[in-house]
Amino acid sequence: MAQNLTATIKDIAVAKATDVWAKNDSFMKSVKPRTEVAKLIIANTTANTTFLQKATCMAVEVQWLQNCTTSVVDNDKSDCEFGGSTIESVVKEYTISKEKSVEFSIDDNLCTNTETFEDLLSKELVKHVTDLDNQINIDLISKVDSFAGTNKYTGETSKATVVGTNTTIKPQFMNLSLMSYFSKVAMINGMDNSYILSGDNMYNAVYNANADAGNSDGKGAVSRAGAFDWSFDLYNFDTILGAKKTLMVSPDSVAFVSYTKFDNYPFKETDSVKRFTVPSLAYSGVTYDVLYKTSCINGGDNDMHDWKIIARYDLFGAPSDTCEAGNTGVLSFTCEA
Repeated sequence: MAQNLTATIKDIAVAKATDVWAKNDSFMKSVKPRTEVAKLIIANTTANTTFLQKATCMAVEVQWLQNCTTSVVDNDKSDCEFGGSTIESVVKEYTISKEKSVEFSIDDNLCTNTETFEDLLSKELVKHVTDLDNQINIDLISKVDSFAGTNKYTGETSKATVVGTNTTIKPQFMNLSLMSYFSKVAMINGMDNSYILSGDNMYNAVYNANADAGNSDGKGAVSRAGAFDWSFDLYNFDTILGAKKTLMVSPDSVAFVSYTKFDNYPFKETDSVKRFTVPSLAYSGVTYDVLYKTSCINGGDNDMHDWKIIARYDLFGAPSDTCEAGNTGVLSFTCEA
């Protein structure tokens, strides 16, 4: 019997999809979410944004805080004239360039399976929303790497070598002893509140430190590892970047933005093509557009349900006029081969 997508069925399916995601059962293991790097980037975005609807595209204004330093001088008592540089933000307009989509179809002839339409739809939503979540993770890895600037800390040359926008670390130092070096790098580059993204580099060291935290002799190791927030992607990071890389990122140096076109569309059950939105399962505050239609099959006994889910997003790096030439707020480190 033909099954029509109602607002109630839609809401039930979305709610069930959220439940399926949270259970982390055998089905979720087959879906394979790979989203940890993007989660940390998105959660740490601090820039304010304003969306601008253009004639042919969606643009966004990103407000970046100027991090210029002021000069400290001897106090001048010769007169009452004073005043310094104006503290302001830099507003830049960007075009959002990333649009990714996934499509799937459901034959509502349910005699071929044992699941209800809502259960089947919820699992398809989990699978394909996760595909988009994973794609954002992949895109953000390459994009944040492209923002890498120059490391101003050139000390400890027996351990690290700075050339251009990359710092090469000798492999024997890829352990928790490196944390004091990273701390110096963060301080010298004005990136004290940074987080770190990585693939294989430092994974074993940080994993073991956290695992041994409860041991009587494990407190120092976990304290060193916890000096920064870490996010590891063993599946994508090194493969995408073509090297064993680690990125140090200041939260105010990159801005993730996303938007939808259909969030204000009224859901009308009589529309031939329905437009609505569904939330990302991995990223808080991120939502995707959905297109849905049906076509007649089996002589009118059933419908084929066709779906398209669209992600619209981008990642931007802080502009050069937020001060400190060459200091982009992103630093790249490679393990020496």
